[in-house]
Amino acid sequence: MSEQLRLFVSIEPPAQLKDALSQVQAELRQAVPNAAIRWTPSTQLHLTLRFLGKVESTEVDALVGSVLQHCTGIPPIALHAEGIGFFPGQRRPRVVWIGVRDSAGLLKKLHQAVQAATQRFSPEPPEDDFVGHITIGRIKRLDRQETRVLVEAAAKTGARPLADWTATSIELMKSKLSSGGATHIPVQRIPLS
Repeated sequence: MSEQLRLFVSIEPPAQLKDALSQVQAELRQAVPNAAIRWTPSTQLHLTLRFLGKVESTEVDALVGSVLQHCTGIPPIALHAEGIGFFPGQRRPRVVWIGVRDSAGLLKKLHQAVQAATQRFSPEPPEDDFVGHITIGRIKRLDRQETRVLVEAAAKTGARPLADWTATSIELMKSKLSSGGATHIPVQRIPLS
């Protein structure tokens, strides 16, 4: 019997980066202690390549095969995490994120390959303006003063490099929603080669 799974494709950051991101969260929490920001637990920190939404469980094998086929030839990617940004912007931030980039342009190529591989499996629209990032917090509401303090703290905290690492695989993940938040469960690890 088929069930619908809430899926996404991501890159798992290493433990040392998760520790550094937890430190950044603590520093920002100290700057804006009473703000309504839901900080991402370290177990849920990841770089999303593509959010798929609901996919039939019977389609998972074909989905994995498509991702494998489209990502063949993309080697492991040397990544660098640095800088704090906000979506949609600094004036009315809703998401706090850490930037992730690579100097070879392979991350964008990987995103495009994953997007092409998953298009027929996902009801979600394609993402045209991909920005490599790891979400560290979601903002429910901030007044102007709290926003200004957060942006200033982010400029100071985000100026230092956080980590360099090599992504050797991508993950197909399942997200289970509950009243306590989302739980992310690995479905399939797909190596880069």
